[in-house]
Amino acid sequence: MDNAFYNGEKFLISYNNLWKILIDKNMKRTDLIEKAGISSSTLANMGKNQCVSLETIARVCDALDCEIGDVVAIEKSKEKAKSDAEEQPADKKKEVVLC
Repeated sequence: MDNAFYNGEKFLISYNNLWKILIDKNMKRTDLIEKAGISSSTLANMGKNQCVSLETIARVCDALDCEIGDVVAIEKSKEKAKSDAEEQPADKKKEVVLC
């Protein structure tokens, strides 16, 4: 999963709910690629829980008639990200950084 940071805390991005929605709608990944107008490499990134643009997520939500929270989950990690957070500039430590 890709990491997101907020105030030195580590968060993980997950698209697991997206795959459940596709199953519920009896859709294949290739169907989503066509319906949402996204590339196969973008969908592959989502399959690896990597960052994608908000525009991509909006297209997926529009194609599946759902909300962002139905597709993306941000889970708090059990470990602190001190070394990663310390590398961030002080003004960025208080912001959520997704990618």
